[in-house]
Amino acid sequence: LSELILAINAAKKGGTYFGTTARMILSEYLRDVEGAKSDEGNFESLSMREREVLKLLADGKTVKEIAGQLCISPKTVESHKYHIMAKLDTRSLADLIKMAIRKKLIEF
Repeated sequence: LSELILAINAAKKGGTYFGTTARMILSEYLRDVEGAKSDEGNFESLSMREREVLKLLADGKTVKEIAGQLCISPKTVESHKYHIMAKLDTRSLADLIKMAIRKKLIEF
């Protein structure tokens, strides 16, 4: 009953009233949307070299193979991998690849 009174008062003032359930649903939706934007925004923060390394990792290349292909040291590849995982907030290579595929950040 109190929500009905609040809704009527809001309508009288030309406003809008969202009940508890509607607020929860809207809040959850906005959190999901912001999370998706955040993931994509983090991808935008990857350097071109980090994107190259991500694609090669997704292709199943080893650190040593990537180093040879890009003419950099394996330690540099590991550093790029570490930074990619930190920027995209992933904990393992498998999580990194799954997230990149799900978000269509990499194509095959």
